[in-house]
Formats: sequence, C-alpha cells, structure tokens
Amino acid sequence: TITYTEKIFPVKNIPILKLAKQEEKENMAEIIQEKLNWFKIDNEMERIALAIEGENSPSFQTVTEYAKAICDGMREPIALGHPLIIITWHDMAKALGQSIFGHLPANYPLICLDSVKVDNGDYIDIGKPVADGKVLPVVVKTLVFN
Repeated sequence: TITYTEKIFPVKNIPILKLAKQEEKENMAEIIQEKLNWFKIDNEMERIALAIEGENSPSFQTVTEYAKAICDGMREPIALGHPLIIITWHDMAKALGQSIFGHLPANYPLICLDSVKVDNGDYIDIGKPVADGKVLPVVVKTLVFN
C-alpha cells in the first residue's frame, strides 16, 4: 500500500535512515532527531528517507502514535520543506501516510510506502506512479566497497 502527493516524483539518490525495531518502541521522535545529525553536511540537512519496520495489522491508536512520533522526529526536515519519505517493512503505509497528513501543512510533499527492505547506508530512487497511480517504481541501491 502507498500514500503520496502527486508533484514529488521522481526522487533520486535519497539516503536511508533506518531505525532498529527497539528504537520504534522507545522515544522514537528523540531518536530520529539525534540520528538526523548523521545527515548534516556543513550544518545543512540532507534530504533523507526514514525507514521503520512498523507493525503487522496495527491498531488505529498504534498508527496515530507512529505518525505523531515520525512528524515530531522529522520536524527539522519538515521545516526545511524537504519531502517526507517514509518506508515501512510491514503493510501499513496507506494508513500511516494518511495519518501523517494530519500532522503536516496542506499539500506537503509525502511518500509513504511499504514492503520495501532497506537498511542504513542504502539509497532509494522512486519513480513516477504507474498503473493508474497504484504502483510506485522503486530502486534500492547499496554501496559495496572493495
């Protein structure tokens, strides 16, 4: 499932900030804020995609808690107008994305997708929607060093 705003595509070479499952349970907003410092170059925030495992069949309350924590944690990139890109492993992106919309300014650029396996150090490209907007082409890139 996916949630997105139309005028955001394509996005290319976006680094992944992946939270560990335990980090989703405890002070998620604070942990996101701390880890965002990894993506500052000369004190300027890089655009990033936030990846979480999420939950299988989450309750409405759980989805709203995730949405609030993500938006609180991503306050700095949101204030800079960076697109909010959220990737979950479990099937919850549509509900999560719709809940996140409630915490964002009107027409704020958002992509929320699921069932994509990523990790820290990966980069993601997301193409324009296809199949009448029901599918997003995604490329995950992992750097390999010799």
